[in-house]
Amino acid sequence: MVVFRKESVSQLGGSVFLGTGPVEVQYLRRSLLISDGDIELAPGSTIRQAVVIATGSVVGPATNIVNVDGARVYAGGAVDIPGFAEEAPCTFAAGKTVRVGDGVRAGSSVAEGATTLPYGIHFTAPADFGFRVEPKPDGMAVTALEAWSPLARYGVRAGDLLTRIGFQNVRSADALRRALRRGVMEESMVLHVARGGDRLTRVVYLDGIPERR
Repeated sequence: MVVFRKESVSQLGGSVFLGTGPVEVQYLRRSLLISDGDIELAPGSTIRQAVVIATGSVVGPATNIVNVDGARVYAGGAVDIPGFAEEAPCTFAAGKTVRVGDGVRAGSSVAEGATTLPYGIHFTAPADFGFRVEPKPDGMAVTALEAWSPLARYGVRAGDLLTRIGFQNVRSADALRRALRRGVMEESMVLHVARGGDRLTRVVYLDGIPERR
């Protein structure tokens, strides 16, 4: 069984780190950290001249100071760093809200309501496979399915409930997105589907991210 656990970055200097799921950070210096999920800044952490990008939120502790020096922080969700000490101007951008201590110093940049991540970064989403979903208690319901979708080609229908892909439960958009990305890398996916009172299995073969037709 595949389990997505929290990854921890204690010290990263002059490097690139790509994380899947929540990532906890202690020290970053002149590095690029990208997470398909949330990024948690540990108590007393330091982010110095680094770029931090999360599809989820970037959060810090409420009571311990997080030292941020000339960093660029981008989040698809929110940026929420209550215990914030800014040593040099920084950039903050979020799809939702930005909350950093008592505010930022002159020269810093804050943007809310951002619709894209920087540098052309794009994480695989259901739309790339020609379908849309909405969360249900036991999985993700397929609400729409394009004719060109590989899921349609292998027997998935609108109204089906995706409960698992392989051994992974897909009860959230993040879990589904990670499973789709793994399917692209492995060139196939085993979908566990609930349709009415039936439990079905569909094997979908992939050759990269499908092209729209």
